[in-house]
Amino acid sequence: IRAGRLVAQEQYVFRRTEGHAAADVVEAFFTQHYVRATELPAEILVCTHLEEAAEWSELLSELRGRRVRVHHPARGDRRALVELAEKNARVALQALTRARAESEASSRAALADLADALGLPAPPARIECFDVSTTQGRASTGSQVVFTNGQPDRRNYRRFRMHQTDGKPDDYAMMAEMVRRRV
Repeated sequence: IRAGRLVAQEQYVFRRTEGHAAADVVEAFFTQHYVRATELPAEILVCTHLEEAAEWSELLSELRGRRVRVHHPARGDRRALVELAEKNARVALQALTRARAESEASSRAALADLADALGLPAPPARIECFDVSTTQGRASTGSQVVFTNGQPDRRNYRRFRMHQTDGKPDDYAMMAEMVRRRV
């Protein structure tokens, strides 16, 4: 907020927050975001009372080089800002949930079409794709991308440095090496 106007906003999605108090989630966010931030605001409004608000103010003030106030407003304009932020967060979460549901439905339909086109008894749960790339005829690299239930599964992506090129690239031999190493 600058001069009473919202000039920028950032949204963050938290996973596995069920069973955790709002204050714990806020403090985890502080640890992950503000401790590494290059620019800190003069005031941070939070949606819940923090037991260690004074400690956070002190730490963030030290990082900023000037005072930072961490505050949970109970009434007034600042409380209205927190309520607006909460409302915006709910709307953003609903939009994200809807987009994910639409993406999953689209993926299920595409997998069903793929299973039908290939004559598979059921849609594939996992798809692994391989590719080989050679730079200037020398440095060959293989890559593997993975889709689980139609969604990219980036944790399982792999890159292979090719060994059996024997001086000149042979895409078929490199593909065989990559699949053999994968299996």
